[in-house]
Amino acid sequence: MMNKGVVWCILVCVIMLVSASGLSAREMRVLIFDFDTHAAEDVQHLRSGVSALLPSRIAAPKSIVVIDASSVYQLLPRGVQHLTVQDKLATAKKLSADYVLSGSI
Repeated sequence: MMNKGVVWCILVCVIMLVSASGLSAREMRVLIFDFDTHAAEDVQHLRSGVSALLPSRIAAPKSIVVIDASSVYQLLPRGVQHLTVQDKLATAKKLSADYVLSGSI
């Protein structure tokens, strides 16, 4: 018969392994905002291309989920042209994003 201490130790180790694997398997949620443009010429096509390309390049099954861009636009007030960093972070928090990707072209 096994000692109660050994059984207890095995039980604790199993619980720790199960909970640790659950934490590492958690999907990370990434929110990608449209990139701002600061170019003299019209680079809307480049902005659209980057916005369309990034989600498929960043997403990874069972590890990284990219939040749908339409979710972002539903939360924004009508007519907003430029979002501050605080606006972006507040939106990310509402959508439970772990990471935010934003930038300029």
